[in-house]
Amino acid sequence: MRQILGDRAATELNYYGEFLEAKQAQKIGLLDQVCPAEELDQKAIEKAADLASLPPYGFTLIKANRVEEIQARFKEKGSAKMALFLDCWFNPAVQELLKEAARKF
Repeated sequence: MRQILGDRAATELNYYGEFLEAKQAQKIGLLDQVCPAEELDQKAIEKAADLASLPPYGFTLIKANRVEEIQARFKEKGSAKMALFLDCWFNPAVQELLKEAARKF
């Protein structure tokens, strides 16, 4: 997320975990495009077709380049961070907050 949004926006999203409006998510680079619901299926098909038309080898290299740094950091620190995340996520107080948020959503 930091690669796409930058440190400031990623940190804010991580800390607050707030829902974003579609236009706001597009503005910060989290979405490529916002369209009316009735156009969504067609736009998704067009995007998938565009991606499928890319040369497979080039696409593989681009993807590998994008995830290389993330994979290295995860291998180095992933287990400890995952344990902390799970402790936080399954904390009873957090679970209550998530249940309340789900009811509102």
